[in-house]
Amino acid sequence: MTRADYEKNAQSLIGKTISSVEYHEIDYEDGNFHFFDDLRFDSLDFGLEIKFTTNQVVSIIWGAEFYQYGISLNHDAMSTILSNSRSLDVSMESRWQSVLNRTINSVDVFWSWCEESGKPETRVYYPQDLLIGFNNEKPIVISALEIREEDWSMGMTDNITVFFDVEMAKSFKCLVKA
Repeated sequence: MTRADYEKNAQSLIGKTISSVEYHEIDYEDGNFHFFDDLRFDSLDFGLEIKFTTNQVVSIIWGAEFYQYGISLNHDAMSTILSNSRSLDVSMESRWQSVLNRTINSVDVFWSWCEESGKPETRVYYPQDLLIGFNNEKPIVISALEIREEDWSMGMTDNITVFFDVEMAKSFKCLVKA
């Protein structure tokens, strides 16, 4: 996949209307979902599936099209991508209700890069963040980012974080142009 292919794939979401959203995580066998452990954002160790009014889906997970653990956009249901996860329909959560049945009007991909220490010739660019916009609604930021205790954060991880506040996302160094 090329950068242009990825951008085209992201742009294919424009004009689609969200009908439901499902989060996926590892089954920790403790009976609790951990998506909402921090009220500032949602943290998913697998990813999310967005269903559209056209019955199409996009699964947003961490992937390795360019380098391990950038954001991957798949037009397959999570059930075909993951063999062992548990899911929760979060469509009615207050964070998603504002964009439910809203049409996506923009998708911006924010690329980051990595390289071997001291070897700029090994630099690889990968998709780190998505900024998904809607008419008259706050945008959503989806990042291949993990946030732990005391706000320690790291990109390029096997985790997806969903922000419903752009300034909060920026406080964790999201939406930086590479």
